[in-house]
Amino acid sequence: NFDNQNRLIFAGQDDGTDTNLLAQFASYAYNGDSTRANIVRSNGVRTDYTYETPVTGRIHNINHYVPAAGSNPARTISSRTYGYDELNRMRWFQKSSSTQTNPLENGRGESYGYDQAGQLVSAAYEVANPSGVNVPNDAFAYDNAGNFTTVNGAAYTLNSTGLNQYGTIQSY
Repeated sequence: NFDNQNRLIFAGQDDGTDTNLLAQFASYAYNGDSTRANIVRSNGVRTDYTYETPVTGRIHNINHYVPAAGSNPARTISSRTYGYDELNRMRWFQKSSSTQTNPLENGRGESYGYDQAGQLVSAAYEVANPSGVNVPNDAFAYDNAGNFTTVNGAAYTLNSTGLNQYGTIQSY
């Protein structure tokens, strides 16, 4: 079903009449500026969204968790905090350090670098401080048309089909 601004407010299964809800799978809430505030799933998992500023609308944090209930404390399933560069490209993200439910939530993250054309030129994975300067795990290069030419020293060539398909990978 949708609200008066045509935003999804809940998803579920009805009886075919559009008036009787048999099962609700998720409900959605929105902030005053129509950005998504949260999703609550029928299994109890909630996802909250926070944003940098109303001007950019960029997501700052997404937090998936099971809310506290009775004597059971809230449990984080996963959480990501995001940072951007001055051209609104995602520059880094960092995971939470809450390993109680998910051992992969180790507080580490990834960082990305871009060239003047906005193409990804470097990526560093599982780094302790993704918002800082990191040694990249992957490095990418492009030709003037924006096609990959090398990834970590492996050369890429295009097929001659005219469909911009990669055909040969050569390592040197």
